[in-house]
Amino acid sequence: MKRTFKKSPVLYSRVEENWKRLFAYHFMDGPANDVVEEITGYQNLDGGFGNGIEPVSDLPASSPMATSIALQYLRDFDEVPLAKGIISKSIEYLDNTYVPERKGWFAVPKAVNDHPHAPWWEYDEEKECARLMRIGETRPLN
Repeated sequence: MKRTFKKSPVLYSRVEENWKRLFAYHFMDGPANDVVEEITGYQNLDGGFGNGIEPVSDLPASSPMATSIALQYLRDFDEVPLAKGIISKSIEYLDNTYVPERKGWFAVPKAVNDHPHAPWWEYDEEKECARLMRIGETRPLN
């Protein structure tokens, strides 16, 4: 059965704002703090990120995958005072969600299946992890 990704208007409007601020910073001398403030809106109380920061997942809950995306955005802003606290909370979240038996993290939680997301982020109940698919394929890689 082929599954399709349902576009979420809220998700795309937020992502577009994020990209606008990044573009303004990199190409129009826009303020770094604007980018950091926008990214802050995706952070949850547990320090992790969700809320659609990854354009193909509308999961509001934190996930290591979404947190890694946020940290990639923030790598150019680590000297911005607001970013220091955000990065610190993110590292704490990743420390708290590390699974020693796995020697890593689960990319997304089971709850991802309850929200619009790309098929490669589908949580496989049997394997207890994301299915990880190549774009255009209907079978998981793992």
